[in-house]
Amino acid sequence: MSSDAFCRTGIRWLKFNAVGAVGIVVQLLVLAVLRNGFHMHYLIATALAVEITVLHNYVWHERFTWADRRSERHFARALKFNVSNGLVSVLGNVALMRVLAGSMHMNYLLANAIAIAACSIANFLLSDRFVFRMNDPAPSLTRADLAQPTLLIQQLHLRRYRHNPESRCHRTRYLQGQLHATVVENSQSSSHGPDGPRNIEP
Repeated sequence: MSSDAFCRTGIRWLKFNAVGAVGIVVQLLVLAVLRNGFHMHYLIATALAVEITVLHNYVWHERFTWADRRSERHFARALKFNVSNGLVSVLGNVALMRVLAGSMHMNYLLANAIAIAACSIANFLLSDRFVFRMNDPAPSLTRADLAQPTLLIQQLHLRRYRHNPESRCHRTRYLQGQLHATVVENSQSSSHGPDGPRNIEP
C-alpha cells in the first residue's frame, strides 16, 4: 500500500469511527428506551437498537465516510450494508451480550459498549472491501478499440468518475493493462502467418 493510500485509509478509518461514535450514542439511547420505557427483553431490545443504528450509520457512511465512492445503486448498497454490517453487528452484539450481560451479569449498557467496540474493525473492513468498494464496469478491450482512441479517452472521464480520483486512477490502470495485453496480442498475431511463424529476413 502506498503512502497516499495509507493516508486515505487512515482518514477514512477516523471518519468511520466518528460515525460509529455517534452510532454508539444512538444505539445506547434506543436500547435504554426500549429496555426501560417499553420493558423489552434485553436481547430483543439489543437487536432492534442495532438495526436502527445500522440504518443510521449507513446514511452517514454513504454521504461522509465513503462520499468519494458514489453509486446510483443506493438500495443495493443499503441492502449489502445491512446484510454485512447488520449481520455482524446483530450476531456479534447479541452473542456478546448473552455472554457478558447474561452469563457474567455485567451491566447491560457496559456490555453493549464492549460488544460495539469488538465488532467495529470487522465492520470497517466489510464496508471498505465489500459495500463501498470501487466498481470497475469497463469491458475487456478488443482490437477495434485501438482504432478508437477518442472513445477510450472518454471512458476515462465518465461523469461518475469526475469527482472520484481514486476510482478514476483504478480505472486508468485497468484500461492500461487491457491496452498492453491487446498490443501484445496484436504483435504476436502479426508475426505469424496463416501457416505458422513468419521468417523475418535480417
